[in-house]
Amino acid sequence: QVIEATVLGTADGNSFNVAVKMLQPTARTCEKQALMSELKIMTHLGAHLNIVNLIGACTLGGPVYIVTEYCCHGDLVGYLHRYKHLVLNESRDTASSCPTNYMEMNEQNGSQYITMASSPGHMIYADLEGSYLSSLSSPENIEDQMPVCPLSLLDLRYFSYQAARGMEFLASHNCVHRDLAARNVLLGNERMVKICDFGLARDLSIDANYISKGTTFLPVKWMAPESIFHSLYTPQSDVWSYGVLLWEIFTLGESPYPGMTVDSNFYTRLREGYRMEKPKLSSDNIYQLMGKCWNSNADKRPTFTELAEKIGQTLPQCLLQAHALSCSEFESAPPTLMSHHVTAPCHLHAPHPHNKVVDQSSEACPGSTKELVYITPLHSQEETGSFISSCYIDLKVHTDV
Repeated sequence: QVIEATVLGTADGNSFNVAVKMLQPTARTCEKQALMSELKIMTHLGAHLNIVNLIGACTLGGPVYIVTEYCCHGDLVGYLHRYKHLVLNESRDTASSCPTNYMEMNEQNGSQYITMASSPGHMIYADLEGSYLSSLSSPENIEDQMPVCPLSLLDLRYFSYQAARGMEFLASHNCVHRDLAARNVLLGNERMVKICDFGLARDLSIDANYISKGTTFLPVKWMAPESIFHSLYTPQSDVWSYGVLLWEIFTLGESPYPGMTVDSNFYTRLREGYRMEKPKLSSDNIYQLMGKCWNSNADKRPTFTELAEKIGQTLPQCLLQAHALSCSEFESAPPTLMSHHVTAPCHLHAPHPHNKVVDQSSEACPGSTKELVYITPLHSQEETGSFISSCYIDLKVHTDV
């Protein structure tokens, strides 16, 4: 379960949204392990512009909470579905022309980084206040308030490029995603692509994209043959999944292998070399990249670096330069709740029972209870008795993002 929350108490007085991920009360042991695995992976990875970055976590003495960047446009497959009727077919080559509205990370719309107020011996805090997905927070309604910006083939290629760069970063840290798909790609401000869900931490039992195999559920239609038949996962098996992601992007979010069910016939056809047809919006070059990703020999598939370079050749040079600059700036000042030049994610204590109250005011959703859970911070210099930061999370309505 993921809820949206708002951080208050920053030095500049601005607030910003985050996502707080938690387990359902009925979560199975494997889901708890997956959430902890995801937290460990995110802690290990560090920051990158094209992944969902860790901001804070609560792991001690109670429920596990993971606090990450909030992506206002939701997942890529949903975004493509919402705007598929606005796709523009390009009538000219855009590889040499630069869009005027992309990557304009100015002071008004580009403040992604957090500056915490601090002074020696003074306790500071960040208040993460849970919110309803109201007219100010749901992806659809956020976009209703924005100028309508039709999707172009350039957008689709740029989404593909950013996803390749995000996966390149994961591969460079020896991280195998194992579940790369459009549903696990989010869009943040400026439609920035963010790879998410590093631990298969979801309610798999209700997602039709996951097929039961033994004691787990697997996204079979996105998986490489060696993963399906031999349970072998490598960066090159992620490359296969990236090829399926490309197919999703250029079909505007269609489900892979349309009309086919995952059964013995599906497995047989996959073994025999069946591959999906070229999407109508895909160029021959993009479809050739898909085919290379779907090579039955994993060693002959391209790397994510090669894929990013190939797709980058179809983009305006100024767009590539803007992306590289944004990456550099992001890595030098990643989102964090810590102060005094501490770049590690904020670590929070579990909520104490006496801090837990129930509010049944009129603000709550009809028929629901608004639960306030306060999480006391774990000070990163607790041993020395000095504070670096103090944060708490105020989770109000448990509403899915």
